[in-house]
Amino acid sequence: KDESKAPKFIPHKIPKQEEEKIVTLRKRLPSLSDVCGINTSYVKMLSFVMSAALASIAGVIYVHWIGFVSPESFTVLESILLVCMVVLGGIGSIYGIILGAILLIGLPEFLRSVLGGGEFVLYRMLVFGLFMVLMVILRPQGIIPEKRHEWELKEE
Repeated sequence: KDESKAPKFIPHKIPKQEEEKIVTLRKRLPSLSDVCGINTSYVKMLSFVMSAALASIAGVIYVHWIGFVSPESFTVLESILLVCMVVLGGIGSIYGIILGAILLIGLPEFLRSVLGGGEFVLYRMLVFGLFMVLMVILRPQGIIPEKRHEWELKEE
């Protein structure tokens, strides 16, 4: 019996061991996955459909939370912020991306309330840019890097 309290649609519950190996092989060595007889079109389509489903769930939650959506709601800055969340947290790590989102959204809001706005608002983007540059130089894999399986590391 599964005693987990997390909902079943949480992304870390989706991939099983064999499916994860197939997707990782397709991502890292596409020509080898073709030779091994993996239906790469199916794997690509499944990945796309799962991503679209999760994005639609996030969109529904966002619209419900905000109450109104228009094209002006989404600017280039939001797109850059999303990419920075992934880079900061660690590409391939669900928990890392969540931590990146908390740091990039929650920390500035917390500091704004503690420092009272004023000076922090003026230097927020400067600190943000400096933090991202340091992150890329000092820890390019992110705060929580992708877990690599032993079978992937045998050749390295």
